[in-house]
Amino acid sequence: MKPLYKPRGGIISRGWLFLGEDGGPCDKACEFCYYAYSKNLVFFSFETLLQHANLFRHYYDLDACDITGGEATIYKTPKGTIVDLVRHCASIGLKPTIISHGQNNREDWKLGYKRPLYQEIEEAGLEDWLISLHGGSPESHDKILGSEGSFHRLIAGLDLVKKPVRFNSTIVDTNYRDLPVNILKDRPPTVYNMIAFNPFHAWHEKTGLTEIDFQSKYTDSAPYVARAVEELETVGWEVNVRYFPMCIAEKHGFAANVSGYHQVPYDPWEWRLNVTGRTPMEQINHQGGWEAAERNSALTWMKGRSNPTCSTCRNKMICDAPQVQYQTKYGLGELIPSLGEPIIDPLHYQSARGHETVAEEKAS
Repeated sequence: MKPLYKPRGGIISRGWLFLGEDGGPCDKACEFCYYAYSKNLVFFSFETLLQHANLFRHYYDLDACDITGGEATIYKTPKGTIVDLVRHCASIGLKPTIISHGQNNREDWKLGYKRPLYQEIEEAGLEDWLISLHGGSPESHDKILGSEGSFHRLIAGLDLVKKPVRFNSTIVDTNYRDLPVNILKDRPPTVYNMIAFNPFHAWHEKTGLTEIDFQSKYTDSAPYVARAVEELETVGWEVNVRYFPMCIAEKHGFAANVSGYHQVPYDPWEWRLNVTGRTPMEQINHQGGWEAAERNSALTWMKGRSNPTCSTCRNKMICDAPQVQYQTKYGLGELIPSLGEPIIDPLHYQSARGHETVAEEKAS
């Protein structure tokens, strides 16, 4: 059985507590960031974020939230700081996680407090950190952040924080050969997410359909992803591979780790799609509840990625399929359709993780 950081009992409902309308300010500029080229970014007011948190907890009945969008550790307004936001979320039962580049978890980053900010945040009720660790060395990580010394600052901060730390790595050409396996193997196992780069927002608008130099091919990164899964699971890590074609993952042995849009309803670490889209609860209930509404959203969003190769695969109803931009840039030659009766159970491959079947494995 593949290790899980937390058993899959009652699924946690998590929301994306975004700090700004178009990304929010950040003190770094990662090369793949959706908002790195957006101008005049501003944070929401503190009052607005309190309203969003209350909406998540009291209207959508969520259990947890990821505070992100820009860099959370620089959020400060006249009415409240990131510490106050964390405290409010914790007080209403919306367990707060902070997604961060990890550069500001240090003794001299206080944001006006007498003590280091990371201490104030943790004692305000933070559930855990989700740190963006985009390489296994300064060579890869610092290049992605465009900031010399960022790798060492991040690693130093990990020795300071007391709350659990989960990790993300966005997979691009810069880092797939240098994933942070050796660093994570020496830490208490939690959750590690490898996320295939998605060309959303600024990347689609700025660069058109094809010219994204750092974007890697799935078949190039897959062997390295597979090796990371194997090595980290051996020492107890829960490893998720997000937004990766099922056929390539199946070939390399990590299909059970894939969590795309179709698997989100059953994933305690990802955001409710219909909360991000602010779907009214009346519509969610009309569709049959959360699972049905999330599945419908996934199927609807993936229709635009249909192509002749994926249409012949038995996983077509549970796999995201590559984005149109990716198909335009790289073609469909690396995709290998899995033949047989269509599978509609999004957790078909995840029995090895303790998931139970959620739908009959036959097309309706």
